Amino acid sequence: MHRFAGRRQFLKASAAALVAAPFLRPTQLFAQQDGYSVSDDPTLSTLIQTSVGGPSPASADVLTIRWLGCANHELAFRDQVVLLDAWYDRGPHNRPLGFAPQDVTRANLIINGHAHFDHIADIAAVARQTGAMVMGAPISIGYLRAQGLPDSQLLPTAGGEHFDFDGYTVDAILAHHSVLPTEILSKLGEVLGADSPPLTPAEQQQAAEIGARGLWDPKIITEGTIAYIFTFDNGFRLIYRNSAGPITDAERAIMSQVDSTDLAIVAYQGHVVADSQIAITLPIVQLYNPSIYLPTHHDTVAGFFIDQATEPLFMAVRDTLPAVRSVSPLYRTPVGIDMSTKQLLVA
Repeated sequence: MHRFAGRRQFLKASAAALVAAPFLRPTQLFAQQDGYSVSDDPTLSTLIQTSVGGPSPASADVLTIRWLGCANHELAFRDQVVLLDAWYDRGPHNRPLGFAPQDVTRANLIINGHAHFDHIADIAAVARQTGAMVMGAPISIGYLRAQGLPDSQLLPTAGGEHFDFDGYTVDAILAHHSVLPTEILSKLGEVLGADSPPLTPAEQQQAAEIGARGLWDPKIITEGTIAYIFTFDNGFRLIYRNSAGPITDAERAIMSQVDSTDLAIVAYQGHVVADSQIAITLPIVQLYNPSIYLPTHHDTVAGFFIDQATEPLFMAVRDTLPAVRSVSPLYRTPVGIDMSTKQLLVA
């Protein structure tokens, strides 16, 4: 992996305007172990993520995760940044993230779960300005190549490949996109249209331009959705799955060997009714058997999805997997984990 010589400067005037309360107090969820407290890590005292100029984790074993809306996340550890999906230019009727794609100046690797616009829209731009490598399904890689990214930055995977990086490995797994009956999508669209203010012509154009920065290829459902298992050199294991579709044979096969993960970032979005969505998401969480669960894709995608309350899911996880900690941070809020002791804090 490409290493950066040093930390980039914090964003100055723009960051000050975007971040109203940059200094945070961590809340401890696990007891301190071995006399070390991750609460001292500089990444936990600011809403400015590492990829836009914030600090890197100070300890070699600290992993800082930030949710950046939809299924976007930032992983920061040592002096490296990994971005999971990249859709930051949100468009009308979506909550702003507090930063723009052009603010992202630092990334070593960008992982793409699939090629719909709400996961891939800003990957090409961010990869160009950071020089990051991009990993994704052949459908995703073909789209990014068409957007001008050179092959030297592209890592295609159809699932089953193993990649070695500096301090961690990535195993790509063929997953499956969520599947919704067309009548549910039609009714949801009607409700969203009736209960939202109409878009102005300018907003319509903006939404159309953002929606065009992705693909609608039906092959994405069965061939273009990839899950990823990260294994760090200290043994910590993380799974990222950005769509809650049926469990695949490939997932069952790898988990028959791995048995459990330390952190699962698994999608919770699609159905409007919580019970219907829990019936799909909970088995995925059970399969990956994590110590910590972070939901993803549970907020509004204007015109497509509404906010999905996490409380019903968390209660189902608690009842079914009582040893699992469920955590749902706000946009950009740092979640710090000491990967060696499993101490976890949320700022």
